[in-house]
Amino acid sequence: MAEGRTRVKPSAYRDGQNVIRDSASQRIVYMPPEAKDVPALMKALVAWLASSERQDLPCPLRAGIAHYQFATIHPYYDGNGRTARLLLNYHLLRHGYPLTIIEVEQRSEYLAVLEEANAGRLVPFATFILQCVERSILRILGPA
Repeated sequence: MAEGRTRVKPSAYRDGQNVIRDSASQRIVYMPPEAKDVPALMKALVAWLASSERQDLPCPLRAGIAHYQFATIHPYYDGNGRTARLLLNYHLLRHGYPLTIIEVEQRSEYLAVLEEANAGRLVPFATFILQCVERSILRILGPA
């Protein structure tokens, strides 16, 4: 490490159960896996990301799946959504795609497709992510 800098310790995974609630109604919309399962699930996610690069799966779809899997594992008590979106963009940038923004105006749609995915309907979530990536590309290209 450089002189004068201290080593940063990564945050620990959550050590208890948490739930995801609808902010308006407070109803439970998702219950993540038990804390004891988080390390193995995160290890599996990292392994899948490494192996998926060798498969014939388009990068934006891989990035969306990584985002969704991270969000469903929910390894921390707080910041999981932000970290999942960061993971999405990290994966996209590594493969030459632009930053992809989920606009504030899309928040309710984003949460709705996440909830659908949690119920086993993954296509709306994948479609939403791919549309966000497409919109980012079109912003860079400008008007035709």
